[in-house]
Amino acid sequence: MIVTQSNHNDIVITLSPNRSASMRQTQVVIIAVSLFVLMIGVGWSFVGGYLVLPFAGLDVGLFAYFMYKVCNQTYEKQVITIGDHHVLIETGKHCVERTFKLDRPETFILVTESEKPTEPIELSLSDSKSRFELGSFLNHSDKAEARLVFKQAGLKEINAKWWKPLS
Repeated sequence: MIVTQSNHNDIVITLSPNRSASMRQTQVVIIAVSLFVLMIGVGWSFVGGYLVLPFAGLDVGLFAYFMYKVCNQTYEKQVITIGDHHVLIETGKHCVERTFKLDRPETFILVTESEKPTEPIELSLSDSKSRFELGSFLNHSDKAEARLVFKQAGLKEINAKWWKPLS
């Protein structure tokens, strides 16, 4: 998901993955599935299938762990502030964890187009000193939209394979 805002002279672009369920909704699903699986395990242990209960517990534990990890990854966010003299990149999940600052006159969008049309493009912000990948969590259409938003914000676009024209 791409959100663009204008603050006086700065353009703020926020990149975040699409999320179909909130953390609360994910917790409800984890609890419901866990209770169901544990009820089946307890039922089998009452009729003599004692080995089912530890595997049901392992199943519930792995399910809860991976559901939490996947849901937590959907809170990743990149906030790019494009000013007159600098480009500020802030990344993190629930708060700002890392900050990068690039010089605006030297900053450009580096576009790496894939050989296969089904794979999304790779976007990076770069200057003469550093390179930072943008929106690795975005889907194909969101990356195309982000590319357009950065071009409209006034950043130059360069192909990673400089000998090929941009499509």
